[in-house]
This record gives sequence, structure tokens and C-alpha cells, in this order.
Amino acid sequence: MPERGHLIRTLAGLGVALAAGGALLFGAPARSGEPQPLALSAAWPRAQRGSVPSKLPDGNEYSPALFLDAKTSAGTAQSPDGHTLRLILRQADGTLRELRRVPSTDRAPFAALTSYSTAPTAAGPAASATAPAAPLSATSASAASSPAPLSATSASTAASPAAPLPATSAPLPGTSASAAPTPATSGPAPAVPDSAASASAVTAPAPAAAGSGDGLVWVESVRGKQQLWTGGLRQPARMLTADVGAMQFYDSQYDLVIANGAVHWVAGGAADQTEFRSVALTGGRVTVTRSAGTWALSAWPWAVDGQTSARGATTLRNLTTGRRIAVPSADRTVTACSPAWCQLVSLNADGYARMELSHPDGSARRKVAEGTVATAITDVAVLDRFEVLARVGPQSDLSGNQELLIHDLRTRQTVLVSPDAGNIAYRAGVLWWSTGDQSSFVRNSLDLRTI
Repeated sequence: MPERGHLIRTLAGLGVALAAGGALLFGAPARSGEPQPLALSAAWPRAQRGSVPSKLPDGNEYSPALFLDAKTSAGTAQSPDGHTLRLILRQADGTLRELRRVPSTDRAPFAALTSYSTAPTAAGPAASATAPAAPLSATSASAASSPAPLSATSASTAASPAAPLPATSAPLPGTSASAAPTPATSGPAPAVPDSAASASAVTAPAPAAAGSGDGLVWVESVRGKQQLWTGGLRQPARMLTADVGAMQFYDSQYDLVIANGAVHWVAGGAADQTEFRSVALTGGRVTVTRSAGTWALSAWPWAVDGQTSARGATTLRNLTTGRRIAVPSADRTVTACSPAWCQLVSLNADGYARMELSHPDGSARRKVAEGTVATAITDVAVLDRFEVLARVGPQSDLSGNQELLIHDLRTRQTVLVSPDAGNIAYRAGVLWWSTGDQSSFVRNSLDLRTI
């Protein structure tokens, strides 16, 4: 599983284009002629914000891995005796609810946290029902047990503020599934025709309240073996399956995707293949479909290729219809895409990064940033609106942190979120980062769905 050094991982993933720009992060300042970013309070005065102390009342360090809203999170902390690592829901009033605990000898055993709603909706049954439901947006995160240096991660399709979770202090014991998971079924991938249709017809799923649910799904790694678990405020923790394959995580909120009453993920296959795997939220048989290439999930039902390529993405693929769409690509340019936007990173004449965005069909292309700037998270244009960036600032040499910026595609303005941010992360419409140093720091949060 990847470390929570998300910015380092992002730059590595950008390949030779950014690797060649060795001064990208710690080189010369951005050009003085560029417009100065707006202050957060002035640009988005109504945005919901929060802060989370780095330690629990028992003195143990708390590492959030997913925010359900600006003040409610799920994360990990050691037990007071240091023998176990706990998965905890930390609510807005400070109330803690324990979901699981595993031996602390397993490093970062909880990963890819993803939320969903267990409540029925007017459109149909809850996501946990066996009958197919409307696609549910979700997000994921890797849960590290300790803070890392400057980091980043990525996007969501949420649109509305998350409802506050009811307060409770009763611990929730974890219980394993009563039946062993059944073997996966597999078969040849369906034929996927090359499509000559314009990529402008690609539409992302309608935004929904990702992160506002009361259920969680996560990957649990104990003694070198991975399992898929679920639990939450309304249900005890239970194992969904241990038949997960060689799971592949890309520091994306789409490492696990919940849609149509099932959990979806990708795993590595033989001979440069990707396995698209899924299991119902009620548990049971795992389905497996194999496809050539290295793919990652995106906003359902889309997947994007090029996860191990220096040039990045070349194709978007609809896993429901099989439609494939070629995305913008050019020499010495690294491309990353969602169904709505593609991010193109190249080097300018001075050897610094130039970041542009366009739709997958190449339309609406515009420059977003240029200079000593890098992508701060993995996913592209979160909420189909916000590009999250990091830039060297006046305090970077002393703190090792950077300026945290957001470019608003709707207004084409850039906003300074924090002048000295570390541990940058994003899930389900909520961006969070740390301020301070390794010995004393606070995690700050911003709910972008409330802008």
C-alpha cells in the first residue's frame, strides 16, 4: 500500500516530465507578474471549516483517514497500552466510537476508508440492500498511523454538506463474517469496441452527498493478508471478503468505489492485466473481470488507464457500456483524467511546471498554474470544480511545508487556503491539512461542498 506522502507519490507518478524539473518544488519563486491568490475568508466566507487536535484525550496520536464533514472524521490511534491499533470514528463533539482494533505490530493495517449511506432513499433501497441501487458516490483514503512529511491525495463527486452524525460513546465491537467468503468467479472481459464518438459526450455521475453516510468500508491488513471490511454507526464491523486479489491502491478516493449496492476495486493480474473486482455490501461471492493494461477506477462507472506509464492516461473506459474514449496526450506531457476533466502537466521554457486542464475531448483547455507548483492530490478537479495545488512559500525552507492553493474552475480564481500546510489530503468533498511541526500540530479541514 502506498505511504501517506501523497505529494511525493504524485510527483513520482507524473513521470519524466516533472522529474526533469528538479527545481519544481524548491526552485525559483513564481513569476511576479502572476495574479496573487485570494484569501480563503474573502473568497469563500460561508465555507464550513474545522480543526482536529493531533492527540486523543488519552494522549495517543490520532491520524484521520476520512472526513465525513468538516468536524467528523474516521481514523486510527493506538490503544493506551500500545498493543493494538484502533479504527475510530471521531465525531464533531469529540465523542469517540471504536470500530475495530488489530495488533499494533501490523504497520498501517487500515486503508482505503470509504463512506456510504445505509439509509433507504426515495429512489430505492439502501446501498447495503441486495437489489441494485442508484450509484452511490464514495471516497477512500489510506490510514497511516503517524503523520508524514508534506503529502497529498485527491477527488470526490459530493455536492451537498454532510449531515452531522449522532453522538454516541458506545464502542462497536468488530465481528468477522459468519461464513467464509466464496471463491471469485472470473471470465474473459467483454469485447470493448473502439469508439470514434467525441469525448464531449462523457458525463460524470450526478453529484451526490459522498462522505455523509453512516457506513464505512475499508481494507484491513493483518499478518500480510488483506480483507475487505464494513461497519459504522448502525452496524457492527464485519468482514465482507478475504478474496481481494492483489489490490492496487493509487492514493485516490476511488481506490474503493461503492455503486449499485456493491464495493468495487482493482487488483493486479497476470501478464499486465487488471482485475476489476466487486462484492455486494451484504458480502458473498466476488466477481472478477480481467482486462489488458493497468487501470484504476474513477467516478463510477468509469476507469482510466496509464497508471504505470510515464505519460499517464490515454483512455477512459465505461465499465458498464464498454465505451472507450481517447484523452488528450502529447510529447513531454503527463496526463491524468476524470470523466469530466483532464490534467496536463508539462515544463515551460524555464524548466518549471505548467498545469493545464481540459475536458476529455480536448475542449475548454486553460492554464491553471505555472512555476514552483505541483499537484497536491492525486485526483483531478475534485467536485468537477476545484484543482488542489501546492507551491513553495516563504516558510517552506524552515517548516518543510508549502502553500496550499485551490484553483476554482468556475470563477477561474486561485485561493490561498493555507500559507504553511503539510500532510495535505482530500476525500468526499473535504480537504484537510496539518499546520505546525511533527511535535505539535493541528489538522485543519475545509468542506468544499459548502462553497
